[in-house]
Amino acid sequence: MRTNFMDPGLQVYGGVLSSELVHSGGEIFKGLPLKKYSDRDANSNNNNSDNNAMAAAVADNYYAGNSGGCFSGECVVQCKEQDEMVREKQLSQVRSGDCLQVVDAAGHVGFSPVLCLAEFQGRFDLLVLPFSRLALTPTHLLRIQGSFVRPCDMPFPMNDDLAAHHTEMPSSLIVDRVFNVVLQHSHALLCMNGMEAVTLGHGFMQAFHPFYSTKQVLTTLEQRPGWKEGHIIVAPHHPLRNQLEY
Repeated sequence: MRTNFMDPGLQVYGGVLSSELVHSGGEIFKGLPLKKYSDRDANSNNNNSDNNAMAAAVADNYYAGNSGGCFSGECVVQCKEQDEMVREKQLSQVRSGDCLQVVDAAGHVGFSPVLCLAEFQGRFDLLVLPFSRLALTPTHLLRIQGSFVRPCDMPFPMNDDLAAHHTEMPSSLIVDRVFNVVLQHSHALLCMNGMEAVTLGHGFMQAFHPFYSTKQVLTTLEQRPGWKEGHIIVAPHHPLRNQLEY
């Protein structure tokens, strides 16, 4: 019995009828009016309104923790091509076999082949970081100065060299699809828009997630249509989307 739709350990329970009820119930849920938080609500425990302003909830992302951890397809990666030249490439254009620039646990820069591009369809509220223009889901882990942080937890404006000349606040972006990749090498962070970000099945214990950081997500993806071709598409209500948000 699936008693908690935010607990990834319970998502394996329930049969066909249960899945149908989840789908129909989700559509009803998304039609309900959501609470609009005021500045007073957002700052009840802190007087700093800049750091604690709470965005309005979006049902598509809120229900079942569907926000996941992904990027806008327009984000830019560094791709080493057959002529050994490194060129920029939009993430949505990445294909299996492309060698993308990565950083390992020790900070060494290298390149890792892509095994598969994962495309998640639906409605996503992304956070656009002002100092890099990286657009990603608010809970997707980045490594900054050796520590893993979620964009939604980052202070703005930041007081470090990365954002020393940028005082603007992050903006939001609504998209109908987001992307992530499976790299051939684990324990490697993808270099994107000048930032270091985790990918699916990355294996970093400091950024542990029971599903997305382990081989479990890779085993699940390998069973999806499109894996052998290097491009998987996950529909909005597929069970893969019902894992706990990153």
